[in-house]
Amino acid sequence: WSSDVCSSDLEKQRSIAIEGDPKVRLFPVAGISLGKTVISEHASDKPFVSLDSLEAGVRVMPLLFGQIEVEALALSGLRANVVRHKDGKFNFQDLLGPDKPGAAPQAEARAGESGPPPDLKLSEVRVENLQVQYRDEATGQEVALTGFNFKSGKLDGDSPSALTLTASVAGKRPEVGLKIAVNTQGILNPAKQSFTFKALDAKLSGFADKLRDLDVTVSGDLAVDGARHLVDVKDFRVQGKGNLDRDALSLQRSEEHTSELQSRLHLV
Repeated sequence: WSSDVCSSDLEKQRSIAIEGDPKVRLFPVAGISLGKTVISEHASDKPFVSLDSLEAGVRVMPLLFGQIEVEALALSGLRANVVRHKDGKFNFQDLLGPDKPGAAPQAEARAGESGPPPDLKLSEVRVENLQVQYRDEATGQEVALTGFNFKSGKLDGDSPSALTLTASVAGKRPEVGLKIAVNTQGILNPAKQSFTFKALDAKLSGFADKLRDLDVTVSGDLAVDGARHLVDVKDFRVQGKGNLDRDALSLQRSEEHTSELQSRLHLV
């Protein structure tokens, strides 16, 4: 199945190609399932965004009460190519609509009038092999996020759920080559602006510009209360080593060195 997305405004001319038949559900769960999908660059056959598969579903009835209950969210093989041209515009600029005088201040005003975050619950989230390539034609900077994988269990805002994340970042100007891995038990409650991570185990390795042979680990418990601008930490440890211009660096902060951090800290 394929569809051409055209508009009288030629700047929005792109094509969409979907393998197989999209599956749509309406009630009690509104959802969609897609196979391999490709969205082209503007006026080009080159891919802008592609994915291997997508399944997403939201329960309809809770929406009537201001609640968002995501029944399924599974995304596999998403690849995106983002380019900032020499004139400062991005290769997705045509999708945002024409620039209008005063549009930015109006958008900021609307953002300031937005209400509290919705009550969000997720049955499960699974993102596999996400890749994003960014290139700045003016500066020559390139950044690639590859091998991004994220998985969670049920996130209801009250009970902890296993969260795992892995990713690699590579870049030029500056030179970057990093690997990230995170495992934790998380409680995420956007409505209360509350985020808790227990038994956090995070690792960062690689290099970034003049910092070489980086090996950093973070562990402990971390709780963020965005509504009151507070952070709680417990049994928090940071250990790291690396080299800066051939000088060896080391960092070790543990509970006995950061006992004062177990009290609440104000967020800036």
